[in-house]
Amino acid sequence: MQKYIHILIVLTIGAFLSGCNIYSDRVDGASVDVTDDGMRVSFAISAGHPDYSFTKSSYDTPSLEDGTEWENFIDIAGNDYLFYLFDGSGIFREILNVTEIKSSDSKTYLVKAETREVYQNFTIVALANWRTGAWDMISAGTSYPILDIGSSTIDEIWNDTAGLRVYDSDSRTFTPSATDRIPMYGARSYNLPNSAFNTERIDLGNFYLIRSLAKIDVYVSSGSGITINSVRLNCYSNCFHCAPIGMKAMDDEWDQATDETMNTNLTQESFSPSSLEFVKIEENLFRLYVPEYPNKREGLTPSTISVSMTKNGIENGGTIHFEGMELPSSTEKTRLNILRNNYYKFCIKGVTDYNTDTFIEVVPFDDVNNDIVFE
Repeated sequence: MQKYIHILIVLTIGAFLSGCNIYSDRVDGASVDVTDDGMRVSFAISAGHPDYSFTKSSYDTPSLEDGTEWENFIDIAGNDYLFYLFDGSGIFREILNVTEIKSSDSKTYLVKAETREVYQNFTIVALANWRTGAWDMISAGTSYPILDIGSSTIDEIWNDTAGLRVYDSDSRTFTPSATDRIPMYGARSYNLPNSAFNTERIDLGNFYLIRSLAKIDVYVSSGSGITINSVRLNCYSNCFHCAPIGMKAMDDEWDQATDETMNTNLTQESFSPSSLEFVKIEENLFRLYVPEYPNKREGLTPSTISVSMTKNGIENGGTIHFEGMELPSSTEKTRLNILRNNYYKFCIKGVTDYNTDTFIEVVPFDDVNNDIVFE
């Protein structure tokens, strides 16, 4: 009992402190005026591939609901972002001084920034929406990691307790909005040629951000005659980290979370054996945003989805497993982890006396050209 009381106290303090922004006035030591010796840079950050800024995956029926642009939203007005710069040895040097940031569409943001020093080999780590009020912090402190100039390394960002958030039964109703946002992470390494410094402002290209949550939809195919009554996720993570592990350089291309980027430091107590009700978006479309869950972890009960359906006036129940073929060349199904920034779409195509006929489609959140279909 004392253990749980202690946890509640920590969560209460963390929730209080998460409302404070130590970077809001840019007086944290990283806001020193840029000298003539620094760099002026520009880049674009995006939670989806810019080539598909106006493209969405769609179903035969029902269609996606309005408002999915909030999955890509960054609170620019609230300064809910930071850009950390690490030198070629992976040592923290400064936080970029952002002079301008604006949205060019619903998911891409154009950034102009300055540095205090000149760097030729360096890595920039972009963090966004880490102060959103949708999640309580697990430990007391600031919403963003505080790093020591000249000694902190990149791995401290994904290991720092500042990135840990609570996900519990109250989180099941989470829907992205201007006030409830998905924390994001991005990183890119650079080795600039000498010619890059001949321009007044260096164009660093595109940054792609990884969302900290997975998105799961359960729906029915058109003409199936099935009505979904309710959907439940059995077993889930009751906490998550805003950053994936080990993603140091995502380069100028879409990158995605993998089994290797999951937080393996979470203990058994980090996972709940109970169930979460999906949110009904519209007729026959149910949705849930959830943290990563290691279905392949030994000794941990895998997540499943329970569906209550009606067809021809008869109620039916079905269980969906996170299973599929990991590679197009695979011939056997295997258990799949629930990974951040992945979009799991389960389509119920039919109901028989013996099983529920489903297929699973797993795609990076908005990158519709990389569809992987598991049947």
